[in-house]
Amino acid sequence: RRMIARILARAMGLGGQHEMQRALVAFRRANAYFAVKNYGRAVSDYTRATALSSRMPEIFFNRAMANEKAGRPTKAIEDYTSAIEADRHYLKAYCNRAALLWSQGETGWALEDMKQAARLGFKPMQAYLKSKGIDLMLNFPNSNSLRGFLKGGWKAIDSPEYRIRGKNLWTIPFNY
Repeated sequence: RRMIARILARAMGLGGQHEMQRALVAFRRANAYFAVKNYGRAVSDYTRATALSSRMPEIFFNRAMANEKAGRPTKAIEDYTSAIEADRHYLKAYCNRAALLWSQGETGWALEDMKQAARLGFKPMQAYLKSKGIDLMLNFPNSNSLRGFLKGGWKAIDSPEYRIRGKNLWTIPFNY
């Protein structure tokens, strides 16, 4: 119910009452199709809903999940990206996109999404990254001296904001 109320609140600013009602009907119908695993029809109705209210990240997120279940990972990644563009703090979209990207071999981009989810305060992602030897670093190298870097046993940095210490990531268990 809270999600529906949030969708209604966002839709109010997008046009008249008629468009809002049509978007909500399409969204609810798509959710029903998704629940019975009819992903093709769910995608179709989510697409109708996005045409009527393109600022609601929940619609893009749900369509991404339907596309993922239907075996269309490229479309799913696009929809997760659209959900993130609509709401930069949409934690579920970062986590799901990271898992999908990782499964597609896009590990660099997946790590960036995982890092963003951890920054947004998702404690399980922070713990997961730590368990895999990935530390989030802020303002490197300003906050760390070269001596501290070498003393810590680090040999290379893949990005200025994370580092990997000899461990491999295999799965990402954070799909919503």
